[in-house]
This record gives sequence, C-alpha cells and structure tokens, in this order.
Amino acid sequence: QHAIHHNITSLNATSITQALKFAQEHLAQDDAQASEDKSKIPRKWYMPDQALIQNRPASRFSCQSTSPTLIFLAIFTTPSGFEKRNLIRTLIKSDLPPNSLIELKFISGQPENENWTELLKIEQSLHHDLVVLKDLEDNIDRGKTFEFF
Repeated sequence: QHAIHHNITSLNATSITQALKFAQEHLAQDDAQASEDKSKIPRKWYMPDQALIQNRPASRFSCQSTSPTLIFLAIFTTPSGFEKRNLIRTLIKSDLPPNSLIELKFISGQPENENWTELLKIEQSLHHDLVVLKDLEDNIDRGKTFEFF
C-alpha cells in the first residue's frame, strides 16, 4: 500500500497531463464507436427521424423564386377526361382562396384527333390549368410521367 501511495505522489505534472490526455483520447474513441454502433441500428417506423428534428425547419429556408407557388399539384389526365377534370376543379379548386399558394395543373399527352385538340384549347382558355405535352401521344405506356418530370 505504501509503494502505491509513493508512486502516485511521485507523479509529476507532465505525467499526469499525459495520462489525462491518453484517457480523453480513448474516451473520445469509445464515444465515437458507440455512436457509430447506434447509427447502424435500423430506425423503426414509429421512431422520429433525428435528422429531421435536428435540422432547420422548412419555414427557415428562403425561396428566391418570383412565383408565389408553394405546392404544385400535377394530375395526369387524358384528353377525353373532361368530366373528371371538372369534378376535381369543383372539389379542390373551388375551395382554394384566390391568392392560394397551391397551383393545380392537369397533364395530358397529345390528343388523337383534331376534335379533341379544339376541345382542349377551349377548356384551356376557360380554366388555364391544362398542360399538353407536345410530341407525346396520350398513352399510358408511352412515358407521359417521364416526359413531364
């Protein structure tokens, strides 16, 4: 017991500093290892995403756009889907305030004949919410979604 006491009391400031530095380095490595092990654990669906919690909220980001649109809602349609488009206009657009930040557009391919082309032009002049993708025939298998995005 006396030999241990003698060794401890005979330590000088340099050796104590070295011992503390050594301990701090190993503790930091252990902490890094522990946090790395935690990151490997898959997050369960009911657990909050820490990255979302720790980052700035969306309201803190500024937008440099000149357009006041906050949400762009694109609904894929066919040239013949007039009744469905009107139903959506009635249910959704009628509830939006005049200066809404939500923009609703109907996305269609080219009509198969001139009659549908004329009807779409009339509908566009009335509602201003149609986007007809040029040079793309309206067909579910021809890439309307890919062309739009």
